[in-house]
Amino acid sequence: MFFSKNNPVDYRRYPRIPLSARIHYTHQGYQQWNEALVRSVSTHGMGIYTEKRMQKGDQILIALSLLTDERESLHESILGEVTWAGTGDDKKRYTAGVFFGEIEEKHPKLYAYLKRLEAAVVAIP
Repeated sequence: MFFSKNNPVDYRRYPRIPLSARIHYTHQGYQQWNEALVRSVSTHGMGIYTEKRMQKGDQILIALSLLTDERESLHESILGEVTWAGTGDDKKRYTAGVFFGEIEEKHPKLYAYLKRLEAAVVAIP
């Protein structure tokens, strides 16, 4: 069975968690930081909206700050790779998928928080 408008089955390996948050990112080796809006996150990556065009294969450093449901502040710097890039529906911004792989060891608090959110999203019928 494949994904289509009539059959919206999602075969992604890691559940996406809807999340609206601002992040900052920079391309590896550069000094300029840019702002982006997170649209979804998983334990292995995130989807973002940005005003700057990105290319598949770009290596970026993401600065992420979140306030968890336990009122704990998380501030993480995560290396990622752009796995796909495109133009948003409104043609005024760009979209990208960023893969950051296994974060459990390097970012245990963030990983635990995302696993809790993932469990809550998967539990919703």
